[in-house]
Amino acid sequence: MQTEQIISLINREIIAFLGHAPTAIDTLPASGSQRRYFRLHFVKNISEKSPKNDYSLIAAYNENTAENQLFIAYTNHFLAQKIAVPTVLHISIDKKLYFQQDLGDISLLSYLDSLENTARNTAIDTYYKKALTDLAFIQCNAGKNLDFSLANTHTKFDKLVMNWDLSYFKYWFLMPSRITYDEYRLEQDFQYFLQQLDGAQTDFFLFRDFQARNIMLKPKDNQPANFDLYYIDYQGARQGALSYDVASLLYQAKANLSDNQRAKLFEHYLAAVAALPNSPDTAALRAEYPNYVLLRLLQVLGSYGFRGFYERKPHFLASIPYALRNIEQLMQTRASLFAAMPELSSVLARIIERFLHGDGLTAVLKS
Repeated sequence: MQTEQIISLINREIIAFLGHAPTAIDTLPASGSQRRYFRLHFVKNISEKSPKNDYSLIAAYNENTAENQLFIAYTNHFLAQKIAVPTVLHISIDKKLYFQQDLGDISLLSYLDSLENTARNTAIDTYYKKALTDLAFIQCNAGKNLDFSLANTHTKFDKLVMNWDLSYFKYWFLMPSRITYDEYRLEQDFQYFLQQLDGAQTDFFLFRDFQARNIMLKPKDNQPANFDLYYIDYQGARQGALSYDVASLLYQAKANLSDNQRAKLFEHYLAAVAALPNSPDTAALRAEYPNYVLLRLLQVLGSYGFRGFYERKPHFLASIPYALRNIEQLMQTRASLFAAMPELSSVLARIIERFLHGDGLTAVLKS
């Protein structure tokens, strides 16, 4: 549906909901998904349903109604558990449009990008620790009784789904890269890797995209440098292993955390898990973590290939070097992880050489 048609639909729906139209509607930047977001502005004292001050709401339009229903069901569950997520205020009858609380424009990632070195490091220490403490609680406690059957097609982040992530990397990044490889040997490495991943406990809540771009900072008591954290974009959540979400946050490409920061924050996360009642085995969590880091990095490359090489979205293209540096560092510090996967190791080494040290990005975009 065209933007103008969506805005017309929003106006009709908000009038039916509140009794009046917004004073302005802003189209928000597109994300990696097919969802479209709009900010609706209102002035004070228009109707009894309005707050006393000027305010705004977010309208989300998505033709994938099953995904919308998942988001709303998960949101209501988390709100009941007092987890900081956006309140859903209204959903249209056809479930393609809903209105939610406006959390503003400041994500944890954008906030970090606005800071210089010392202030940035302080913010990382403060807000990443808070996010990881919240993550441990959500994974192990608040998300425990969620009805994952709403996901219909699959409720677990299991070997089948992890294999999809590996295929995503293969078909959307590796193949467009024009890197030669032995397909049979690569598949052998993938199957070996999946066996290593398969031993983890997988009955925890898994965001699947827990990253600084999906953590919103809302000023606390109108203090511009003091924030509450809110969590968004969890409609793809399933049951899975704890490590994947931690890897998603600490190895997010554009966040560009140092190895020392990652190590300290991972220890903080382990301590947060250990402090929970009936906590899972943190020794097993520590052992499985590098495998999930690699899985997440491969999935991310697949996503960057699809959104960047195919859809030509600049943000994803710009993120490729950051993701490859993360893989390069992992290969240097976790050599034993790659020793039993020679074809994958060879493929990654050649990708790194071409895209970090050669003209790979330019060549792919010209093809």
